[in-house]
Amino acid sequence: MGRDGPRIVSLLGASVGVSSLFGPLAGFATFALGFSRPARVHGGYGRRLALLGYRASGSRSSVRHRIEQAREEHAVEHAEGQRGSTPAY
Repeated sequence: MGRDGPRIVSLLGASVGVSSLFGPLAGFATFALGFSRPARVHGGYGRRLALLGYRASGSRSSVRHRIEQAREEHAVEHAEGQRGSTPAY
């Protein structure tokens, strides 16, 4: 089920309980509101980052730059190891 499995199962149980007590519409509303909470939380994080000056385009380019830099460093480390090593007999 993944990381969200226990949350989904408990949310489903809660919505079935609410549905049996208050009707199907209340149960569906409980289930829908339970799923919308994580989206609201992550939206709040994004809003805070935007207020601090972070932009999605800037983060993508910086991630690409760091990946490229790591690849270059990895290539240099392995190239030096091949040139400077002596064969083992």
